[in-house]
Amino acid sequence: VLQFAGASGSDSACRNPEHPARHVAQQLHIALKEMKTLSDRFSDEVSELLNTSYCSPKLNGCDLETLQTAAGLPSVFDMAITVTENAASLTRECTARPCYAATVKLTVPCSEEDSNKCGTPWVITASINENQYLRTTVSAGSSPAPCL
Repeated sequence: VLQFAGASGSDSACRNPEHPARHVAQQLHIALKEMKTLSDRFSDEVSELLNTSYCSPKLNGCDLETLQTAAGLPSVFDMAITVTENAASLTRECTARPCYAATVKLTVPCSEEDSNKCGTPWVITASINENQYLRTTVSAGSSPAPCL
């Protein structure tokens, strides 16, 4: 992220607003990988992954608190997993049988006190597959770019 400071140089740094969506997607990947190792399957239910059997800092470096927080904020984080058991052909998006795509859609909350002034929100979508192929797209909202 390139950011220019004002004349005084006192502007605070703006961190990449894509990071939360990418981080949550990575945690889903870690939990799904552990599920595959333990039970030889992937789940399309995010709720199945929200426990220490599949996601734990000590077990596999997975940030369970992040996944639980994201699951508890459905108006901000929309998480979904699509599992393809028997893909007709293997591609960059589906590299094994079975394969999956874990998607996190982050709708940036309005920072205005009056929500009627918000307009169209920014939406950041991160998707990751079983081979850690991570893609991020940003749909610009009507307000200035969000900053962490």
